[in-house]
Amino acid sequence: MAQPRFAPFLLPEELRVVTAIEGLEPLAAVLAAQLAERTGLAVKTAPGPARSGDVVLTLGYTAEAVGESPEALSIEVFEDHVALSGRTEAGVARAAARLLQLLSPVEGGGWVLPPFRLDDAPRFPWRAVRLEGLASEEDGRRLLELLYLGSFNALVLDAPPSEDRAALATALGPAAAARGVTLWLDPPLGPGAGALPFVSATADTAAGAPLPVLLRASAGTDSGARQVDSLLAAGRTVIDGRSRVLQFAGDALGAPGPRSLYGWSPLALLESVAEERAEASASLILGAEVRLGGAAALPHFESALPFLSERSWGAANAPGELKDFEPRASRLRELL
Repeated sequence: MAQPRFAPFLLPEELRVVTAIEGLEPLAAVLAAQLAERTGLAVKTAPGPARSGDVVLTLGYTAEAVGESPEALSIEVFEDHVALSGRTEAGVARAAARLLQLLSPVEGGGWVLPPFRLDDAPRFPWRAVRLEGLASEEDGRRLLELLYLGSFNALVLDAPPSEDRAALATALGPAAAARGVTLWLDPPLGPGAGALPFVSATADTAAGAPLPVLLRASAGTDSGARQVDSLLAAGRTVIDGRSRVLQFAGDALGAPGPRSLYGWSPLALLESVAEERAEASASLILGAEVRLGGAAALPHFESALPFLSERSWGAANAPGELKDFEPRASRLRELL
C-alpha cells in the first residue's frame, strides 16, 4: 500500500541513522554502512533523540491492510526525516532494505528519497537461500549482505556436521541476526534442533527431472502415505519449492536471464504432478528457496538478486501467509 507525500527527502551531508531501541542498534549500524557505501556520505549512528535530517528506526505501527505478518514494514518519507517501522526487528530490516532500493541520485549531486508512505509485507513466510557445502567467513558475510538487500529471511548451511560448519555458523550468527536473517543447519545438530520447513531429502534431483517436485511416491500408494507420516513426525512440511532456474552451481553455469526469472513462481508445480493435483496443492506452498551449489555460485546469485527477491517476496496470485504446517500436510495426504 503506497500513498504519496508532499516533498522528497534530500539526504543531508551529516546523515544519521537513529534508534532508541537496543535491539535495533545492530541493524542501524548495517544500514549506516550501506548508506555510506551507496552515497559516499559519512553516515553515523546515534541513540537519539531524533532531529531534523535523521533516518529513524522504530518498532510500532504498520497498516492493517497488509496483513498480520511479523515482517510487515512501514516506510514514511517526510521532507525533514525518514521513519522506518516494523512489527518486529525483522520487519524493520525489511524496511531498511527497501529504503536502499528507493534511494536515487540527484542530477548535479546528492541523493533523494521520493515522497511517499509504503506499507508492505511478504506473501511467503519462508524465503531462503540454501548454501551447499561450506564457504569462507568472508563469502558467508557477503552472502548475508545479499540476503539482507534481497529481503530473504533464512540462510541454510547444507553440509555434514563438522567443526568447520559449527565455526562458520558461530561466526555468521551476529551478522545474520542484525540483518533479520535466521541461520539453519541441515542436517540439524540433533533431535531437539529446529526442523526445516522445506524437505530436500525427498526431491528427485536426477538429471532432467522436472522441478520443483512434490513427492517421488506415486499417487495413492502406501509408500507415499508413509513418507508423509515420517515427515509429519519430523515436523517438516512436504513441499520442495525449488525451481530449476534458481539452482546455481559454480562457474560453469551462466546466470539465468530476467525473462526466465520473471516466469518462475513457488507455485509452479505443473509438469511435476498432475495438473489438478498441482492446483489443489497451491495452498500448501510455504515459500521460496534458492539453492547455491557452493560459494562459486555467489556471482550468479548476485546478478539475479533483484528478480529473485521480487519472486520470493510474493508471486502473483499466491496464497496469503500460511499458518501451521500440519493442516497443509494433512491436505497433501488426501491429494496423494
